[in-house]
Amino acid sequence: MATPPHLLLLTLFLSLLYITSSTGTIGINYGRIANNLPNPTQVIQLLNTNGIARIKLFDTDPTVLNALSNSTISVM
Repeated sequence: MATPPHLLLLTLFLSLLYITSSTGTIGINYGRIANNLPNPTQVIQLLNTNGIARIKLFDTDPTVLNALSNSTISVM
């Protein structure tokens, strides 16, 4: 049985959230090695909606980079 996408996102946020103590901003690590991942555009919209200001990428997937190009999220 496949895990619903909303549970995958919740797991992603709970397991990969980090807080930068010096600035008080919240960011996530964004890896794409998994099954049944949501569309990168949907993920970036969700991050923007929740005030996520920073993201750390583990690969250079063009669809992720394109989705991030229209956002205010800082990338490292």
